[in-house]
Amino acid sequence: MIALLCMAAGGAAAQSVKLKANEIEALLSGNTVVGKWDGTTYRQFFDADGTTIFAQDGMRSALGQWRIDPERDEYQSIWPRDAAWEGWYVMEYAGDYFWVSKKTPPTPFAVVEGQQLVNTEQENPFCGQISRFAEHLDSTETTVTVDVDFPDTPHATCSRSIATGGAQSVHCSWPFAYRSVAARQNFDTLLLNLAQCFDKGITVSSGQGVNHPDSYDLRLFTSDKAAITASLKDKGALQQTFVFLRAESLR
Repeated sequence: MIALLCMAAGGAAAQSVKLKANEIEALLSGNTVVGKWDGTTYRQFFDADGTTIFAQDGMRSALGQWRIDPERDEYQSIWPRDAAWEGWYVMEYAGDYFWVSKKTPPTPFAVVEGQQLVNTEQENPFCGQISRFAEHLDSTETTVTVDVDFPDTPHATCSRSIATGGAQSVHCSWPFAYRSVAARQNFDTLLLNLAQCFDKGITVSSGQGVNHPDSYDLRLFTSDKAAITASLKDKGALQQTFVFLRAESLR
């Protein structure tokens, strides 16, 4: 741990301290870390239930898991595409906190209380996309083009419709292989990002299903203007699974 020793060598009055397992858990659990990773600002929330959300400027949020190794006094995390848990020590030096590992030089971060994934000083890019998506409700165009897409997936197929009662809606769909991991991962990513765009007073409906081999998972988010629905649907006859995003005017 040569890098750790170097932190203490710069001044006689301050020494780096490696946090113990219970100290790391108390520091992170229920709070948000803010810092820079590879030169890009990020925010990461550590839920007490062991889930963690990583949000980086210009990128979609990711959902992972975190834990503390009491024997190593180490923070560890794992993400959907990871093969194994990866760990970091947490160091404190002159009142500042640092991530440190054999691969990571001392990387500073700050801790803010509670879940504060959205920087209130600047717009969340995904929320801006959702706002523009809902704006299509006021459009008279029959063809809809939206910039809400997922990495490494086909572009969405989108359209508008008007219900019998006059309510307008715009909806997009992304096709995936039947019950594929990619479909679930992209659906979970969509939910994570939608949850950052709405207040806590969202309505959630999940776990609903129909007869096998068709099933679906549906979540509903409401704003002053529209109801935003995200759903994951298995279509056995087509041997495909679809992620749907729908905005419907509240009339």
